[in-house]
Amino acid sequence: MEKPKVITEKEGDITIVQILNKHLREADTIEALGLFFIDVLKKGAKKVVVEMSAVEHLTSAMIGKLVAFKKEADRQKAELRICGLRTEIENLFHITKLHQIFDFKSDRAKAIKSLKSSPFKFGK
Repeated sequence: MEKPKVITEKEGDITIVQILNKHLREADTIEALGLFFIDVLKKGAKKVVVEMSAVEHLTSAMIGKLVAFKKEADRQKAELRICGLRTEIENLFHITKLHQIFDFKSDRAKAIKSLKSSPFKFGK
């Protein structure tokens, strides 16, 4: 099993979760990341950026964990941004129409700026 490699940082009231794994395809790794995401919300994060610039490959199971994270964030009235997706991964979200529920930003700076500059918006 490849363990999840994650760096968590804070910038003001924004929690940044940087995923360092290149490949997100092993069930144990994906399950551990899903639990990690929920733990971030349990600790009270209301503004979260998930940076995925290191990720080269992910499975539908990982997309499912991101959807679950988004649903839980919405339920807890937290905002979520995903940034740094490679074009081929972002295309997966478009093909599956899941781009409609996520707020993607091209990089970390834009994701952070969007959370700092906009009033809270529930949902996308």
